[in-house]
Amino acid sequence: MHAQKYTHNAQNPCGILPADDTPLPHRPHSHIAKAQRADSCGHRPTTRAVVCTQLTNVRAEHEFVKSTTVIMIDTIQLYDLIQQAIKDELPVEELVSKLNESCDPSSGEDRNELFDSIADALALSDIENNICDKDLKSREKLLGIIKTLNVAQLLPLDIAQERLDVETIGQVNLIPDKKQFSTSYVRLRTKLYFTQTKFNLLREQNGGYAKLITELFRLDPSNSEEVLANVVEIIGHYRVDPNRVLDLILDIFQHNAIGTGQPDIFIEFINSFYDDKAKLLDLLQLRLSFYASKNNELFHIPITFYRMLAIFIHKRIFELDDFQAFLHPDDAKVLEYHKKLVGEAKLLSRKYAMAVVGDEKPTKSVIETLKETSPVDYHYLEVDNHKVNLCAHLIDLGDWQQAMELARSLPEYHCLSNQRVARSTCALINHLIDPIYRECALPKPLSSRIKPICLFDTTRVPQITTIQDLDLEVFPIVLALGPFLSHDVLTLTKMVRVLKHVLLYKPSEEGALDALTAENALYLRILDVISCSILPSISLTCANSSLAREAWQLIKNFKPHIRYRLYYDWRDEGSNPIALRNKGQILLKAKHHMKRLSKESLRQCARHIGKMCYSNPVITLNYILIQIQSYDNLITMVVDALRFLPPIALDSMIYCIIEALSDPHKNKKSNDGLALAQWLTNLSTFASSVIFRYKVEFTTYLEYISNQLRVGNSLDLVLLADLIEKMTGIEAIQAITDDRIEALMGGDVLRTEGAYFNQVKNTRKSSARLREALIVSRLAMPLCIYMAQLRDRLFFNQHDTTTPLKLVGKLYDQCQETFVQYGVFLSMNLSIDDYINFLPSLEKLMIEHKLDPDTAFFLARPMIFHRIRSKFHELKSVAEKDITVEEGEAPELSPQTKGIKFVEAARHVLDPLADTIQPLLAEKYTSCNLNPKLFVIFWTLSMSDIDVPLRCYEREIARLSQVVNEIQGEEDQKKRKERDRCGILVEKLKQELSEQQEHTKYMRMYLESEKNN
Repeated sequence: MHAQKYTHNAQNPCGILPADDTPLPHRPHSHIAKAQRADSCGHRPTTRAVVCTQLTNVRAEHEFVKSTTVIMIDTIQLYDLIQQAIKDELPVEELVSKLNESCDPSSGEDRNELFDSIADALALSDIENNICDKDLKSREKLLGIIKTLNVAQLLPLDIAQERLDVETIGQVNLIPDKKQFSTSYVRLRTKLYFTQTKFNLLREQNGGYAKLITELFRLDPSNSEEVLANVVEIIGHYRVDPNRVLDLILDIFQHNAIGTGQPDIFIEFINSFYDDKAKLLDLLQLRLSFYASKNNELFHIPITFYRMLAIFIHKRIFELDDFQAFLHPDDAKVLEYHKKLVGEAKLLSRKYAMAVVGDEKPTKSVIETLKETSPVDYHYLEVDNHKVNLCAHLIDLGDWQQAMELARSLPEYHCLSNQRVARSTCALINHLIDPIYRECALPKPLSSRIKPICLFDTTRVPQITTIQDLDLEVFPIVLALGPFLSHDVLTLTKMVRVLKHVLLYKPSEEGALDALTAENALYLRILDVISCSILPSISLTCANSSLAREAWQLIKNFKPHIRYRLYYDWRDEGSNPIALRNKGQILLKAKHHMKRLSKESLRQCARHIGKMCYSNPVITLNYILIQIQSYDNLITMVVDALRFLPPIALDSMIYCIIEALSDPHKNKKSNDGLALAQWLTNLSTFASSVIFRYKVEFTTYLEYISNQLRVGNSLDLVLLADLIEKMTGIEAIQAITDDRIEALMGGDVLRTEGAYFNQVKNTRKSSARLREALIVSRLAMPLCIYMAQLRDRLFFNQHDTTTPLKLVGKLYDQCQETFVQYGVFLSMNLSIDDYINFLPSLEKLMIEHKLDPDTAFFLARPMIFHRIRSKFHELKSVAEKDITVEEGEAPELSPQTKGIKFVEAARHVLDPLADTIQPLLAEKYTSCNLNPKLFVIFWTLSMSDIDVPLRCYEREIARLSQVVNEIQGEEDQKKRKERDRCGILVEKLKQELSEQQEHTKYMRMYLESEKNN
């Protein structure tokens, strides 16, 4: 062992007990006291220069004291007075009188300063007398002055014992026994500062440890045996304790554990040097115990020690359980702390979601409170958590299984939410997926130029190359990391691209992985990864637009109901305190910007809302919808503000709207029950405006409306009415006039120009989008059928008997208006082939779907007339073949012949319909004898089939011609376009007028023939 070693206070080399620890009652205040302490240590000055130095220090101190505002005693003047008294130039009684007069008796601070100054002056006089003046008379005079001042209570006993020399205070009898006092003082000082703690019983020589350190630092794979032999030789030569040598080897190992060191060499060297694992384990546990808190003293474990422990565990030399009991803090304390953090985060999240925030007094957080009340717990829970740090170093070594075993002993995400652990885990994921990422996500020229990423030793942590390995090796790590993949945005982006590749993967070789389906286990695992890690990680990032677009490229490959399930999980914050706090902060920001949303600040607030929707669209948009349901004046501004939203946010907007509409706790009626609730009408207007303004997928919105109509919920019919009016420009006609009725008797062009206020040019694209959505979702005809059924049973299927009759009447009118509005849209926008394919036959409409004749024939009317026209053209073609004409001339039938052929075509189509519905009429109308053919003709024809609104056509043609004439000479581009549009409409109206006149003529001929039949 080492030579005898004593503890020593570096700040007190003389060994004098400091004032904070000494039992003596007063602390020295001046340089003279320091000189006195030096004298007591045995370092007595031998020259007058020491005295001069002390005098200089005293004068310097005196100048400093004079510069302050506090009244203090001049030590130099006291020293001069005492010297005069020693030389008999001043009587002792007068000295005492002057000292009493120099201080205010009522001020305790002044008297204490006086006592200190007197003691300093006497100590300085004593030192000067001992060194420079050997006159016994002066010595006796000084001793007499000390006695007199002590009796006059100008030199308290405790200050005299502290400041004056032991010999001096013994001569004036201020201590009972000088020898006993000196002995007690020396023993006390030795006990406190010179206690022997170690004993060199083995007679070790310190030089051996220096040679050991030098030898161990040159350890490498090529000379391990040589170093081992040299170490054994040093142990024998210098009588070094082998146990301490092992401890020293661990120190060197710890020093080389991180960086370019080779841990395997030290592991092999330790096994060769000392094969007793129990002794090695004891040393490691002893070190962990040392770092535990002792007497509220905190020790930071070096990161190299964590790495060394992780290496031993990773190499399976020791088990993780061998160190669990020595790692701080214990699991119960961590669990209690985690619950407090979760409770605080939930409280903050609820507070931010309230209508008014900021009235409460500020309170300290759980972390701040813990830091003040228990610094030790704060240190181990937040600063230096042993388990968290050890877990991070295990992940650095690629030992994920051991790291997860340690992390599972703590609350969920408590370990992996640590930034150090999360970054290490992201680095591991980045290392594992690099080969498959380079293959699937990067173009070949780019992937060949970028060097591979190898953050770990590939021999110990092999990288994955197949999709099966991705499922087995990477997905469990990503699921365990959860939302904290956000600590490395690069790795998060790579993971999103890899998942997109796996979703779109198509096998090209035999034996390869089958294409993913909804029933595939890998498909479900990908959904879990997106739901539990990818989307929550995006929420914790800082408005990364590129990441949001990458996420949309992944999510858009799922069906809408799968996407909406992901959005639902995305909204759920769980029990993670970091995610809870993030939700509260997003709500607070959304509230801040919505309060400032106005026409003047629209663009700026819209940008801020867009930035929030890059990372937290569901939370932000849910709050915006809450505001819209209350304030209808926000709808226009919010719709305009959504221009900066990414595609994933627009898609989640439709989900949020459907979720708000389907809330069972909301009443869809107003408080008086006579109208629809304001929140429902506001939400309907907003939804139709968003769908009209932005290109979003809204088939799910149509499905929601269809399901509500199917179950008989007539209150949601306003959603379809607003959507059709906004998307197509076809208004539900409420305030009807004679001119509008006359315009509705015409063709499609006249109805559009004369009966509706909106122009087709503004709704052509949106109408096409609505048509495509209806075709894709196959809801074009089901919506018609559901509305017709709802209208017929509206008066009889009221589950709520308290519904006012006035509201029921309004709903009936709205259902009829929306039904006609929707039917007109289908007839104008669907091709006749699609119309026929989607619409059931007339018999099914009336028999299976139980529709009334007016609604059934309203839906079937375009199909019936298409069959009549098709048969008419067929008969005309046959008749034209029988006409003999000259070469180069086209055959032309006479108007009378065309009329006859039209009558034949109409009979060919309508007669079978009459035969088909005859049994239905006999069953339904038993009390009256209805002619089935008359019944079919009546419900098939409309006003436009028997009359032509000639005045309305002429009025619209004149109006449009006047517009053309007014802007004839204008050069403005917009006006030229308007002129061209009006000119085209004039030609269309003229052509439509001619066609309708011909059609009505043929229909009259058919009616005349049937009347005479």
